[in-house]
Amino acid sequence: MIDAFETLFSSYSPGVQEISHSIRKLIQKLLPGATEKITGWNNAAYGSGDKMYDMKIIIIPLKSYVNLEFTNGIALPDPKKLLEGTGKRMRHVKITSLNQATNPAIAALIKAAWKTENEYKMPKAGMKTKAVKKATRKKRVK
Repeated sequence: MIDAFETLFSSYSPGVQEISHSIRKLIQKLLPGATEKITGWNNAAYGSGDKMYDMKIIIIPLKSYVNLEFTNGIALPDPKKLLEGTGKRMRHVKITSLNQATNPAIAALIKAAWKTENEYKMPKAGMKTKAVKKATRKKRVK
């Protein structure tokens, strides 16, 4: 029986499929309790629950490579300097080969992402952060 993961990645090149499968197996080996969710954005996400808020690691297939996204990448130790990105929290590793996917530093990032999952929590729906409050504050008329 073909699962949702197989269906998702079947439309990508054999190289992208191979990398994606390798990363999936690594995540399943390192994080046996993780929930796998195929998202509406054609990604495979892994976390501690069924909601996107709970997802910590995301496999993003692209035309010729795979991005391995870490939702709290800013907090991860990265001694090999693999993480890319300039966003507020998210970071990714661009994986272009199966050899790169099996790099022990990738496994270390996956373990660290799971370990640090509770160190940073996004605000609950309806809560405003300081930046949002400041941007939405009405200007006083003099």
